[in-house]
Amino acid sequence: MISKLLLFALSLNLISCIEVRDPDEKAEVTEEVQSQPIVEVRPLPQPQRYAVLLKGLPYRSRISRRVIGNLKFGESAQLADSTTEAEDIIEQAGHYEYSVQQGERNFQLRVVIPHDYIVSGDIELQQLEKDLKLQGKNLKVLETDGRVYFKAGASLTTMGENLLIKAQSIESEGALLQTYPSNHTSPVGIDGNHGGHIKLEASALRGTLQVIMRGGNAGIPEASSFLSGKKMDQLNNNGHKGGNSGLLEVKIQDQSQGDITFELEPGKGSVGQAIMTSCFSFMENNPCKPRMYKPKGQDGLNGIAQQPLGLK
Repeated sequence: MISKLLLFALSLNLISCIEVRDPDEKAEVTEEVQSQPIVEVRPLPQPQRYAVLLKGLPYRSRISRRVIGNLKFGESAQLADSTTEAEDIIEQAGHYEYSVQQGERNFQLRVVIPHDYIVSGDIELQQLEKDLKLQGKNLKVLETDGRVYFKAGASLTTMGENLLIKAQSIESEGALLQTYPSNHTSPVGIDGNHGGHIKLEASALRGTLQVIMRGGNAGIPEASSFLSGKKMDQLNNNGHKGGNSGLLEVKIQDQSQGDITFELEPGKGSVGQAIMTSCFSFMENNPCKPRMYKPKGQDGLNGIAQQPLGLK
């Protein structure tokens, strides 16, 4: 009897160790998954110069690059074989495709190199007309998907036009952006010109950019009938108003690595003039003296300094 009880207990123990599976259940298959290489584009300090970094190369890879233009592929340029990471330097904006050959596997990775707009030399805004877009009636837009890069010694003068510079980043080697050149003065009898509106819009700022918001000086009054061609009673000898400095507006998210220094220079009003009658004499012994027709007029007001917006 004891032997039968031991045999029954042993059989129960064996049954408990048996794993019962559903006949329709599929066995798990473990497959080695290799990660796909990734690509990063990083701007270099020099304008229109970008580093393309290929990462995640698990073993020796054969890498080539070709240009994509108008939906067509250009000739393939063979790059050196590499492991772990590979870096390629590109100096021209455009669309590129990298081919990464790893044994029998081939990956295609596409990147876009943005266009950097480079400002150099002393130029006025009208010289960039072909590169500008018109937004509304009076706003000129200089826009790019890369950087607007001001070279050292560069100056860009708007001549009072409204300008929006829009880019991924704005970088400057200490360049100058201004509304008018110094001592800009209107013709006789005309108020000074306003500086207009300059707006800078970007994700980041690099380097130092000097901005001078300057209004034009007013023209002198028409105090001479001989010079103006008008009759004496048509002359206005009051001074004229100077132009406002203009408004600088900055919408740049990261200003931590750059600096915008600015100056506000409203235009000067012109001084009122006295109007004298003209006097001509051809006799040396009978000189004539001009007589006062209208005393000195009122001086014109100076323009207004408009404080900038958005500087941090």
